[in-house]
Amino acid sequence: MLAEESPVEEYRFEDLTLKTDIPGLYVLPAGTGETNIANMRYVDRLGELLTRFRLEFHAVLIDTPGALEFPDARVIGRLSDGAVLVFRSGATEREKAAALGRRFQEDGINVLGAVLNDYGRS
Repeated sequence: MLAEESPVEEYRFEDLTLKTDIPGLYVLPAGTGETNIANMRYVDRLGELLTRFRLEFHAVLIDTPGALEFPDARVIGRLSDGAVLVFRSGATEREKAAALGRRFQEDGINVLGAVLNDYGRS
């Protein structure tokens, strides 16, 4: 959708999302993963898409690739109302997690909190 030319406001609601079995929950699949979200060509388009979603939905959650490896989370974070950082216990070094939090704050991204996955698993 980011690479398409049609104005975002011309899409029908059904073309933007996939309905799930959970009432009121919709998803927009990521696609092929070949689109480089950090490309400025797509940033404006993504902003338009998020503006449309803000009109259609109460809340929009975006799952991005790991922010330590890919720029997507920081690009999307700048367009979002806030971010929740997710780290995997035993996989993310404390120093890298702290550095990422600082980068997000330097970018002006509202960090709402953090989640630690897999803590205490054997």
